[in-house]
Amino acid sequence: MKKYTAKPLHLVLALALAVPLMTVLPASAQDIQRIAAIVNDDVISARDVEKRLDLVMVQTGQPDTPELRRRLRERVLRSLIDERLQTQETQRRNISVSERDMDAEIEQIARINNVSRDAFEQQLKRMGVDREAWGAQLKSEIAWRKLVRARLLPTINISDEEIDSTITRMKSMAGQTEYQVGEIFLSVDAPDQEEEVRRSAQRLVEQLRTGAPFPAVARQFSQGTTAANGGNTGWMQPGMLPEEIDAALRDLKQGQISEPIRTSSGFYIITPINRRQILGEPAGDVTVTLNQIMLPFPPGADGRSKASVLALAQTISGTAQSCEDVDRIGKEMKSKESGSLGTVKLRDLPANFQAVIAPLAVGKVSSPVSTEQAVHIFAVCARDEPKNDALDPVVVRQTILGRRIDVLARRYLRDLRRDATVEIR
Repeated sequence: MKKYTAKPLHLVLALALAVPLMTVLPASAQDIQRIAAIVNDDVISARDVEKRLDLVMVQTGQPDTPELRRRLRERVLRSLIDERLQTQETQRRNISVSERDMDAEIEQIARINNVSRDAFEQQLKRMGVDREAWGAQLKSEIAWRKLVRARLLPTINISDEEIDSTITRMKSMAGQTEYQVGEIFLSVDAPDQEEEVRRSAQRLVEQLRTGAPFPAVARQFSQGTTAANGGNTGWMQPGMLPEEIDAALRDLKQGQISEPIRTSSGFYIITPINRRQILGEPAGDVTVTLNQIMLPFPPGADGRSKASVLALAQTISGTAQSCEDVDRIGKEMKSKESGSLGTVKLRDLPANFQAVIAPLAVGKVSSPVSTEQAVHIFAVCARDEPKNDALDPVVVRQTILGRRIDVLARRYLRDLRRDATVEIR
């Protein structure tokens, strides 16, 4: 539980000595120097809060109005308090962030935004982003991630049995829906924080529904480890997220913003980024090499003529046993349209062709497929289906590891808050 105590003696003295100077400063200058919060004797000034609000407004693209600033100020201050606690802990643990670390992070952010680093930095400059405020936030994020990896990774043991059990569970859920989720998490560490955090979550929902980009809001306000990724959790199967979130996902449309969802640890705001079938292979990811026999209908053919061509095609389909047979028969019939179709993506074929080709193994011949102009017979000569990474033990382990680190990192920050002396002015 957070402790709100009287100011330490040395701070009281420092403020007392500063009074004569502050009384002669203009009101705006006094506002800038005003203390917003004290975190373990470390001061967060009103200027720090305003600079972070500037950054939030630019990154979320929201109208910079006094009313919106007032509504977001409390949440921004809470984020700065958490950031200060993380910075204090990383400094205590001698975690350093080099220029190389910063460069690599900026390069990665630029890649995510599909621009070069120079173009990205120029864009920030044009948008009026305060480099000092942005750099401080970035440095704090990098240091915290390094600390989390250094301290928490060695404590996590994921056994082969757990990986095998997860893969078995995924196979049993094949065909069910899995989601790529955007999440914003706001922690509730004590009962007296409930209403305050609920209000903060509701305000963020309002901003998201009026057009604020979810990744930018998640990066600024989420207290989960996915914040650095804009809140993107990756692909989540039923049971991997709290049951309250699983239930909400089923009712949300893609891109829709949820109401704040209370779980045992705090409030979530979620949005489905994408959805797909578990272990389902999208047809567009499969490529096939095809041979075909094409039997065109005679010009002006009536129903009887078409039936005759279809009967011939059924005889050929039952006779041909391989890709080579289809190629040979097509040549014997001197059909110009018959022969090799080369390698094509399944998604690029008409739907009725996909339906008969998709289940065919290599070397197998399809049943006849009729169109307005002809009857087609296909043989699959080669097939390339991408490996399903979801069942790769390495991928499964990383997924388990990511969720476990998330839980432990939240617990770590919660303990820092509980042991801290925080005074909000």
